[in-house]
Amino acid sequence: MNRAYILIGSNVQKKANYQRALRRLTAIGNVLAISSVYETAPIGNKASASFYNGAVLLETELGAFPLKRALRIIESQLGRVRTENPYAARTVDLDIVLFNHDTINDEDLHVPAPLVLQEAFVALPIAEISPQYVHPTDGRTLAEIARTFGKHPFGIRIEATATARAKQIMHRKVEGALPHARAS
Repeated sequence: MNRAYILIGSNVQKKANYQRALRRLTAIGNVLAISSVYETAPIGNKASASFYNGAVLLETELGAFPLKRALRIIESQLGRVRTENPYAARTVDLDIVLFNHDTINDEDLHVPAPLVLQEAFVALPIAEISPQYVHPTDGRTLAEIARTFGKHPFGIRIEATATARAKQIMHRKVEGALPHARAS
C-alpha cells in the first residue's frame, strides 16, 4: 500500500466542493487523516474568491501516476475546468504533495511538491497530519518546515465546520453508508 499526502483546495462553492472531494477520495483509497481546513486568500489573482485549503493522508493501492490520473478524474467530475491560467477559480484542486518517501521529477508530476517548502497553505495542513514525516529531499520534518511560516499567517482556520463534517463523512464511509443527511 502507498501513502499519499493530498492537498485539497476549492474557491467555487468551496464548502460543498471540499466535502464532495473528500467523499470521492474514499473511492480510491482509505483516508487515514484529515487536516483542519483553512480559508486563505488567493495567490496571483487577488480578485478571485478565497480558498478552502486542507490535506488528507490517503492510503491507496494506486502508484503515483495512476493516482494523479484518478485525482484529475475527480476534479473533472466535480466541474473543474483546467485553463492556462494557474490562478483561475476552481471547484476543486487535488494535488499529490508527498508520496511515500519517493522523489519524482517528471514533466507531469513533481514529488515532493515544491510548494510544501514555499507556501504555508501547503506546509501547515500537511504538517498537521504528520508532523514527524521527514521531507525526502530537504531533510527537515514537516513540523520544522511548517514553523518557518509562523502559526497561521496565511488564513483563518475553520474550526468545527468543514473539518468536523469531513471527519463525519469519513466515519460514515467506514461504516459503509454514504453521507446524505446532515449529522446532528
